[in-house]
Amino acid sequence: MSRRAIAGLAPAAVVGGVPLGAFAASMVGDANYLSRKLPSAGDLRQYTVSIWMRGAVNALQSVFQGVNDAGWQTTSYWSVGGDRLSGRSFRAGTQYMQTGDIFESSPIGTWSHWVFQLNSPAGEYVVWKDGTVVSTQAFTVNGDDVFPDPQSTWQQYIGARHGYYNIPGWDGDLYDFRYVDGLIVAPTAFGFDDSGTWRPQAYDGPFGTHGCALQFDSAGDMGLNGVSGGQNFTVNGTITQVADPPT
Repeated sequence: MSRRAIAGLAPAAVVGGVPLGAFAASMVGDANYLSRKLPSAGDLRQYTVSIWMRGAVNALQSVFQGVNDAGWQTTSYWSVGGDRLSGRSFRAGTQYMQTGDIFESSPIGTWSHWVFQLNSPAGEYVVWKDGTVVSTQAFTVNGDDVFPDPQSTWQQYIGARHGYYNIPGWDGDLYDFRYVDGLIVAPTAFGFDDSGTWRPQAYDGPFGTHGCALQFDSAGDMGLNGVSGGQNFTVNGTITQVADPPT
């Protein structure tokens, strides 16, 4: 992978090279989700999330969320099958940043690839779908910063919403969840165009301090982190394997 696809490389970054999994994960209902509490925070001011999604309902749902112990909260909400996507950042109930609504529809039952690049130093939040930018949102850093002290404890949720906004958890399938801590990574590091069809490929770059790659290949541990030495996610409720991931 070209090094030009990565910005803000941290000296302690975990090396990647985690292959694609053979399965996807299915979760339905607010009680079924993945979570982890990190022993220390990484660079919360910038990160990249890459995830393939196939929705089951036409509704706005929470797919990925991070919360820290200082009262800050950064969230990404989106729906596959609906027509709305948005990202917001809060501190103790005060909204510091939001993308606004992005009207980008994907049919129910169809895989699509989403990449979220949160870059607080640059004051920019960029959303990609299947290798194409669907939103570039500029924001102004207010007060302390949009994101918390990097020394704060950091909790992450996949498929659930904790905190502000009464938005339900994810109903549908997820594939190849990758969180790159402290780095801005181009979508071409996670997928490629094959004669007009966007296809997944394994990210082989660094993951940062607390990066992760969830391959969903272990039915007995769907929160297993494929990054060597990386912290796993805890399975809450029931998450099942799906044998037809995107190809």
